[in-house]
Amino acid sequence: MSATRSRRLWICMAAVVLACCQVPATRAAASPIPAVNPGPEPSAAPAAELSAPLTLEAADRLFLARNRELISARLQVRNAEAGRVIAGQRPNPVLSVNSAYFSPADPSQTNGLGNRLDASLDTTFRIDQLIERGNKRGLRLAVAEKGLQAARHDLDNTLRSLRLQLAQAYYDLALAEEREHITSTNAALYRKSVEAMRLRLRAGDIAPTELARMQVEAEKAALEARQAAAERRHAQLGLGLFLGLEDQAEQLRTAAPDLPLQPGQPGSQPNLAELLERRPDVRAARVRLTQAEDAQQLAASLRKTDVVVGVQYERQPPGNAVSRNSIGLGVSFPWQLRYRYQGEIAQAEVARQQAATELARTRADALAELQGAWTDLRTATERMQRYQGDLIPRARQAAQAAEFAYQHGASGLLDLLDARRTLHGLLLDAAATRADYAKAQAAWQAATTQDATP
Repeated sequence: MSATRSRRLWICMAAVVLACCQVPATRAAASPIPAVNPGPEPSAAPAAELSAPLTLEAADRLFLARNRELISARLQVRNAEAGRVIAGQRPNPVLSVNSAYFSPADPSQTNGLGNRLDASLDTTFRIDQLIERGNKRGLRLAVAEKGLQAARHDLDNTLRSLRLQLAQAYYDLALAEEREHITSTNAALYRKSVEAMRLRLRAGDIAPTELARMQVEAEKAALEARQAAAERRHAQLGLGLFLGLEDQAEQLRTAAPDLPLQPGQPGSQPNLAELLERRPDVRAARVRLTQAEDAQQLAASLRKTDVVVGVQYERQPPGNAVSRNSIGLGVSFPWQLRYRYQGEIAQAEVARQQAATELARTRADALAELQGAWTDLRTATERMQRYQGDLIPRARQAAQAAEFAYQHGASGLLDLLDARRTLHGLLLDAAATRADYAKAQAAWQAATTQDATP
């Protein structure tokens, strides 16, 4: 073979190698694989959201944009989408180039590539392609697709659970604000009473012991107001951490109308079995059971031996008795003589049984949550109705009558203080009852949520 022809052969070989190196990028650019949706990214909280009292809807918008646990759950979905892309790919071919009969001791082969170096080489170009049998790619795709569906249901379930926690943190802050208002109003009332009794003491209308007793009550009311303010700051920090606004937590204030004043009627108990099957956590567990069944089939398909098919082109050196150019075919496969993937198949069966057990456990937990949420809602509704419709109005009337009677000398100080304590305690209990009712509503809504993804 002439030097020019040999040089052309080496140039063609280099072009083939370069082309193979560029194949992945070209295929990736032309691939119909859909791009993974990155989802919303954390954003800075606008000042307008925090300058005014925060409604539950505004808090939900901040939560969707900034909650770190929700961002992590979204990334799990993106990871499952990438896993589906990986599962759908076929094995890449393998290109190999081999040269033989090169002897460094031969001076005729040391004059460079353009002279006689390539004249005596036996060069082989070979392409091997793995051919999967047993529908392995289809089963991998099925497993990955079920994993993606389960991840999306998990995102729904995470969002459902986090929204319940958001409502609880929000109503905790609303309750802390109302408690601070009630206690500060009570402390202001006692301060005014102390000032009025000092004037009456100077006029000789009351005994010094009555003023001293009122001063003690005023100091207790002031301490209670300071404690309520501290609890409000703790509630602000809790909501701020949940919204990713811990550095601006002191600016958080709730909108008073968001705390319900009048309870609705929960009505008759709905069909819990129907609600149960539509919950995202149950749907995720059910999909994972089918995923485990597909994975079991995938493990069984490993016993279907894969085949590697190879095609080669061999260029013989000059002077060889065999033809200088030849084409060859080859087939190779593993011989399953000692091991037939019994371990993988057994693990897949155990995983299927675990998925079935997890589905049963998830259904039981979800049903208990539904029943508990319904019971809590009915109980909170009844308590709310009692406080709003009966207890608070009567306590206000009794306190007003005690104030009037004491000012006109018809009753003693103990009767006045007792009426005030009763009203104050009922107002705090009523505030806690409203918060419990709001949380019960949020818990029932979360327990019956079917698709929480916005």
